Amino acid sequence: MSDPKDRRFYERISIPGAEVFYRKRRRFYWFNGYNGPVPMKDITKSGICFELVKPLDRGASLAINVAVPGEEVFSVKGNIVWASNDMSDKRAFAGVRFNLFGKGLLYNSFKTYERLEHITQQFAKFH
Repeated sequence: MSDPKDRRFYERISIPGAEVFYRKRRRFYWFNGYNGPVPMKDITKSGICFELVKPLDRGASLAINVAVPGEEVFSVKGNIVWASNDMSDKRAFAGVRFNLFGKGLLYNSFKTYERLEHITQQFAKFH
């Protein structure tokens, strides 16, 4: 039975061994390095959930590199739509919605969409 609180349109795909490197996007983003690698919990064509190094606020804009075993690392941009910042169990997670796909600095590339399509199709058969 599906979770009634889960509002994702696409099926969540868990990929064993997948990792994420991320950084907050800022005006002078080249001054801050990437955090990670951290474990990826799951991914869809519209978003990703992963463990955080330290808590981040909802709404933060992120640049993310996703490393899937056996695949080339790819980059995606998005915003945190939820974060578990409790840290009482020493772990925090973030749910990130990907920016739209298109042309321009604020968009994710169509090539990234094709990669997400390929990866979700490839690993969906294991669910």
